[in-house]
Amino acid sequence: MPTPWWQDTTDLAEAAKAIHQIDITVLRLLDTELPQAPGGAVTYVAELTDPPPPGTRPDTDPAWTQPHPKRMPWANPGGPANSLAWAAHVLADQGHHVTGKQQLRTWNLSSIWRLDTTRGPFWLKEVPPFMHHEAAVLHWLNGSTTPHLVAANQGRQLLADIPGTDRYHAPTADRAEMLHHLLDIQDDATPELLAHGVPDRRTPALIDSIRTTIDTAPLPHQRREALYQLADELHELDDQGIPDTLIHGDFHPGNVRTHDGHHVILDWGDSAIANPAWDLIRMRDDDTTLTAQWCTHWHHTAPGSNPGRAAELAATLAPLRDAATYQAFLDAIEPTEHPYHAADVTDALAAALQTSPHA
Repeated sequence: MPTPWWQDTTDLAEAAKAIHQIDITVLRLLDTELPQAPGGAVTYVAELTDPPPPGTRPDTDPAWTQPHPKRMPWANPGGPANSLAWAAHVLADQGHHVTGKQQLRTWNLSSIWRLDTTRGPFWLKEVPPFMHHEAAVLHWLNGSTTPHLVAANQGRQLLADIPGTDRYHAPTADRAEMLHHLLDIQDDATPELLAHGVPDRRTPALIDSIRTTIDTAPLPHQRREALYQLADELHELDDQGIPDTLIHGDFHPGNVRTHDGHHVILDWGDSAIANPAWDLIRMRDDDTTLTAQWCTHWHHTAPGSNPGRAAELAATLAPLRDAATYQAFLDAIEPTEHPYHAADVTDALAAALQTSPHA
């Protein structure tokens, strides 16, 4: 495929149509040649949207058909059709009639479709149970710098179109503006969002998940102990006086879409109540300008705090947090989709050991 990313389905569907004259909906990953993305030969389970072509027969291999308790709803036959029918019904009630649809992405973290209507495009997004709080977060945010949630239902989200491009390689000036928008949001957020299902990733809960991840990893005793000691340094992060707030959780330029200079922060599925220093680390990319901007903001917002030290600690401890995040994904998804994340845990723990003074 032209794209090496396994979860992208547009090229795959177009190739199936061009080569085999069939229309497919990709359901899930079944097997991969490589242990991790991107690239390599990949086998998917897909379903036909039309009757099977002449000369084909059903495949009864249990690996294709056996149910799994951790399978996402959109990865089952008929699952995407059910979600599309829900979205079409909601849109019809609002006077929008679907004229076309295109599957863009499917994997264990999301299913994304573009829906064309008589009044412009909309987006259908579906997320796993551990990200169901995203709809509540979008409803609470409800601002010009975040997606507009049209409707939600059990992990399904119908979103208004967001024109523009995702800014993976945005320059410092644009990233500074993105950070400014997030800081404005975080000034208004409170831990009361926990009551809306937003996950608790404050220090005590985060340390528990990190220690569980370390326990699970196949590590020599000395390295395991070094990671335990590094995790204990999270308590020092709390001591810097930066208040816990709503964090995006995966705040990088690629999760921001820009049109005519206006930024919209996308993909709040990893959001949580936690220390806001975690969001700085991904966005700044070691840019001292953004670090200074972040520190100035929190000096003003939380007098007496030490944001500079908080940023240093978060940079050192971020790989441990990442490892726990990826392990949580693995714990919640079916084994055939583990290649999406399995290497991430090992890589993150290795990165943590490189920054640890205890190793």
